[in-house]
Amino acid sequence: MQAANALESEPGHAICANCGAALSGPFCSQCGQKEEEIKRPVREFVEHALEAFFHFDIRELRSTALLLKPGEMTAQYLAGRRARFVPPVRLYILVSLFFFLAIWATDTAIVQFYDARAPENGTTTGASLGTRLLSPLDKNLSPGAAAAADKIHILEIDGKVPDWIAHVSAGLKRGAADPKLLNERLSELFPRAMVALVPIFGILSWLLYLGRGRYLIEHLIFALHFHTFAFVLTTALILIRPILPGGFAGWMFFLPAGLYLAVALRRVFGGSWFGTIWREIILLLLYDMVFTAGMAFLMGLSLNDL
Repeated sequence: MQAANALESEPGHAICANCGAALSGPFCSQCGQKEEEIKRPVREFVEHALEAFFHFDIRELRSTALLLKPGEMTAQYLAGRRARFVPPVRLYILVSLFFFLAIWATDTAIVQFYDARAPENGTTTGASLGTRLLSPLDKNLSPGAAAAADKIHILEIDGKVPDWIAHVSAGLKRGAADPKLLNERLSELFPRAMVALVPIFGILSWLLYLGRGRYLIEHLIFALHFHTFAFVLTTALILIRPILPGGFAGWMFFLPAGLYLAVALRRVFGGSWFGTIWREIILLLLYDMVFTAGMAFLMGLSLNDL
């Protein structure tokens, strides 16, 4: 303790407040704590906190730009050139936040029900419930959707309706009548579902490349980067939807995403084009089944809570 006090008292010397080791720079060489003064104006503290959460530096800009080149950022990151890039998890979270911000700013519904058989005059004769994905929130569709939901036959087991089916059915009617309420619940649950789905995508790609000497963590990083690109693409389509002829169409996402995935897989994991394509097809088929089941479960949870 006396030695530490002596060092602290000497001009030009400081000690780490956490472990007492001598400091030779802004970070302690023993425990890694940064030497900074916390006794400062509240305004500076708030500015520092906001900068830590929302500040964009050149790494974020470079990461986002290189993400548009299929597999390039993943390949460089796995090759050890990591300091120049934002960590994959942080980049994924950052881009997904912009995705949900775009949904909020453009009043976009993740899912909205409508009467699939209703003529344009708004009648609901012979109603059949349909769904629209990532479409503008249209309250005019609610009356027809609610009427269509009322006509859905509820499954009975041994002459009784199970409680969970009754809850989902009631939630379906409320969600059809109030799409804003439904999408608020979906916006809460969707990020949590992706926490499970992104690793599943990585595990599936890892299984398809078994025997190639690649580690699971490499495929998980690839999965994060690919889903980050998917969020970037979807966000861009949402923002430019007003100028798209005929509005948003599924092929506008699936075509570029499929091409991106094929090029990225080959750039990161190597192999022939034939081997890459058959792996991509199997990967997408398997992941589509998992993703569809996950979204169905997510919808059930959302409707059950309405």
